[in-house]
Amino acid sequence: MQSLYRLYPSNASCARRPRPKTPVFSICLSASKPLGCSAAICGRTSLAVKGPTVSNYAWVCFLCRSAARRPGDATDVRCRSCGKSCECIGYKTPIPPKSKLQEWEALRRLYYCKKQQGLARRTRDRVRRIHSLEKEILRLESVPSNPGRTKAVKLMKKRLKALLDR
Repeated sequence: MQSLYRLYPSNASCARRPRPKTPVFSICLSASKPLGCSAAICGRTSLAVKGPTVSNYAWVCFLCRSAARRPGDATDVRCRSCGKSCECIGYKTPIPPKSKLQEWEALRRLYYCKKQQGLARRTRDRVRRIHSLEKEILRLESVPSNPGRTKAVKLMKKRLKALLDR
């Protein structure tokens, strides 16, 4: 089965293959080594993905029940019907037909619930980072100072200030 995915002939060893000039993320499925190359990312196979993902994400307008496909890093995707901002729901989420109102309502509720959960998780993680930085600063200040420790405390205070200013 591995031979279906191989770009190079089976007699060529993985070590002799030329390295590609562009950055490539891949998995080696060499027949000479049953578990692939010793390096997990070697850039010498046909299962290579160059650069960022090229999937188009689904951007939906819940008011018009319309969808558009745009890259995930697109900014300010507008609805073609009403001109309002669309919401990115990912590239794997199935989009219901325009006529199925209940499925659109379920998708809208799920999207906003996940968005709210993500916001709560980020807020909780931020509070945890602040607390751990405060504890670490107190711990380092309670022991005798040295140049490295002083520098570390200064850096942690800078990070704490940045977290508190958000």
